Amino acid sequence: MIEGFDFFIILILFLLIFKLSEKGFSYIFISNLVLSVNFIGNLYLEEYFFTTTNLNFLIFIILHLAFHVYFKKHSIVYGNSSYNKIKVRLRNGKVIWLYLIFFLMLVIFFFSQVGIMLFMDNLRESRTLLKFGSGLFSRVILHGIPILAGIFICIYFERKNKYYLIIPALSLLIILLTGYRGFVIWTLLYFMMISNRFKRIKIYNAKIGFALLFILSFSVFLTKQYFTNSTYEVAASKFIERVFISNVYGYNILLNNYMDTHNIGVTEVSDLPSDLFTYEFGSGGYLVDLGAELTVTLPGMSYALGGYLLTVLFAIFIGSISGYLERKNLNSTDALHIAVRTFVLFSFITLINRGYIFNFLTIAMVSLVFVYVLILVSSKKKFVHHV
Repeated sequence: MIEGFDFFIILILFLLIFKLSEKGFSYIFISNLVLSVNFIGNLYLEEYFFTTTNLNFLIFIILHLAFHVYFKKHSIVYGNSSYNKIKVRLRNGKVIWLYLIFFLMLVIFFFSQVGIMLFMDNLRESRTLLKFGSGLFSRVILHGIPILAGIFICIYFERKNKYYLIIPALSLLIILLTGYRGFVIWTLLYFMMISNRFKRIKIYNAKIGFALLFILSFSVFLTKQYFTNSTYEVAASKFIERVFISNVYGYNILLNNYMDTHNIGVTEVSDLPSDLFTYEFGSGGYLVDLGAELTVTLPGMSYALGGYLLTVLFAIFIGSISGYLERKNLNSTDALHIAVRTFVLFSFITLINRGYIFNFLTIAMVSLVFVYVLILVSSKKKFVHHV
């Protein structure tokens, strides 16, 4: 049970964290929200404030925030008239359209081969099907098309033409059809981060509130569909548990139990999700209930590899780079660069939440290079124009 003094400390810390965070769906607000949700979940599992897992989280949260704010402090402030007047252009327009058409053709071929996975009974089978084609199609669906869709969101805010929003909506629909429901919400966050670059999106905005309520209700409904014998009350409870507890459960058992009997090195990182499951649950059905994986978060992975020192270094590195990228984004005039930098920031958030460093490098960054470099290399003089 959390004592009154512990609760007071937690309240002061959270007020400080979100006071320093920017309002709206900026990188630092969303990353702090994710870290705070994970911290609350871990606090519930621990029941005490002064534990290794809680202190490790707080070290990361405070240093990450401090260095982000420091490296971004020279950027243009929200509400500055010069910021609002920055014109955004779409270079390499024809090449971007060509890649979008090519990606959509790959998506059609993918679904023709594996079918629609949205309501598959076997969650693990649907995840396996995403690896069809050595993961090429999943990279296109989960990262390639959303990056291109982010470019069109930039142009929408410049031209105020709602037809540009068809591509982002189509991207979300395609991801939903894969059955990867959680990534729909993550991709929506990426789109909102881009939108926040042009117009600060207040989280207490009525339209945003209704949209989030709809998404949460839909998620509860899908949870009920997955656990077919459950009531809506049970489904809502399972969904809340998934958000607050299950996501940080791997972090908790990693630091409290697994590390007591296992040495974790760089070579063991890739197998850590399955090793944690085997260690804690064996091969039972609970593996499926958790969504076929245990996440350890970046604070957990850094502590497992190098203790508090590596947690400090990762917090400083991610905070510094993210602050620098947000500063560059606010002054950028190129839609492609804005979408790409925002994708890097979005990838940092998923890395912080999940903690699997090599997955981040081999999946998110490879997808980024796949889209960004191909567009730049393919963009010869005759293709460069504005739309």
